[in-house]
Amino acid sequence: RDLTQPQNQEIFYSLIRGYYNDMPERVWARIDGRPVIWLWAAYFGIQFDRSLFEYITSHFEEDYGVRPYIVGEDIWRYAHPSGGGVDYDAGVMPLDDFYIWGAASNGFQEPTGGVAEVGPGYDERTLPGHDRIGRYQDREGGAFYAENFQLAIDSGSPIIAIETWNEFHEASDIADSVEYGRQYIEMTREFVDQFKGVTPTPT
Repeated sequence: RDLTQPQNQEIFYSLIRGYYNDMPERVWARIDGRPVIWLWAAYFGIQFDRSLFEYITSHFEEDYGVRPYIVGEDIWRYAHPSGGGVDYDAGVMPLDDFYIWGAASNGFQEPTGGVAEVGPGYDERTLPGHDRIGRYQDREGGAFYAENFQLAIDSGSPIIAIETWNEFHEASDIADSVEYGRQYIEMTREFVDQFKGVTPTPT
């Protein structure tokens, strides 16, 4: 978990390289022509500093001839060095954008970067684990998702991210399911069309 060490940075980057080696270039998600690397939160004692992102960027450019667009959860904003704590003196880490995780349980939060997060609800009440405290957010028949998606659109953020596609165990999924069918897929389509200013084609 110490990503300040070159050997661990190599392992970390190998996951990114493996993904992009397996993913056809025609379906790469890009922002301003740059392939997206999306980082979840650096919880559980992960240690890192600026050198991690310099490693990722330089090796990605060497492998693919283009600079990646790195988006990280807000915890990646400042270094967490090997000695512990947060190193604010090192300045903001060289990521391209940030988001705040937890919209599925906490609702829309004003973005600290250019990414707004939305989620349909959350339920960990039956999950085992010492870190599970029984957090729960009712879906309210889709009203929770609709309200927060509208707030995300109204925020003016250029990017909206959804928690989550298929994390069924925490009930934050929007995928086709036994419980909800295609309800959240269809809601997502409507809000994305609104976000992008698309007029739906009559069926």
